[in-house]
Amino acid sequence: MRASSFLALTCSLFAASLFAGEPLRFSQSLTPEQRSSAGIDQLNSDQIAALDALVRLDARKAAAAENKAVLAAKKAAPESPAAPEALALPEPAPGSFTGSLSVDQRRAAGLDTLTPEQQGTVDTLVAQQVGASLMRHELATTSPIQAVEFFPNRYEVHGEVGFSLGVGSGGYNSREAWMSTSLLDTKTGTEFSVGVSTGTEKWKGPYRYRGYRNEWDDIGFGLSAPLFRSR
Repeated sequence: MRASSFLALTCSLFAASLFAGEPLRFSQSLTPEQRSSAGIDQLNSDQIAALDALVRLDARKAAAAENKAVLAAKKAAPESPAAPEALALPEPAPGSFTGSLSVDQRRAAGLDTLTPEQQGTVDTLVAQQVGASLMRHELATTSPIQAVEFFPNRYEVHGEVGFSLGVGSGGYNSREAWMSTSLLDTKTGTEFSVGVSTGTEKWKGPYRYRGYRNEWDDIGFGLSAPLFRSR
């Protein structure tokens, strides 16, 4: 594998990891049966994108309302600890998702093209997704995070990125770029490293003679361990 290909693969994996945690859109989370019963398949791509955005906005509003209620309950708790009703969250406001939208929002999402039964199915599916997102949000905000360290302060990760340019007599010039990373076991002193480098160097030949050119793409692995360790 060429070093350039290895670097491109590393960047691709890093970019994929950034989007791995992105939640599914409302339309993507539905089964084919749910899409059919809700009339989602009748909508075009622009209408589906608008519907997904409106559902996402509705979920954010619900999460913000829940956070506000939780903060109000915590603030009221020291003042009236004997009143458990003060800690209860308010009931959600009545009304459906489709009924809460404006005329322009409904038109952009294509909801006016759906039958009343299909709109009712959309309301049910949206309520389920918003409720599930609120439950995940509640678990994330109320559950304590327990950190588990299998080898606390034992391993260290080091890295290096470099680039060099060189010139010399006789028309010599060189360019090189490299990247390396290593994992050090501080307990045993053992270190494993991997590095990639790519470069080129050229010499200009004398009159009527061809010059010399050398290119390389290298991938190297290393393993080192100390022979003696001081206590």
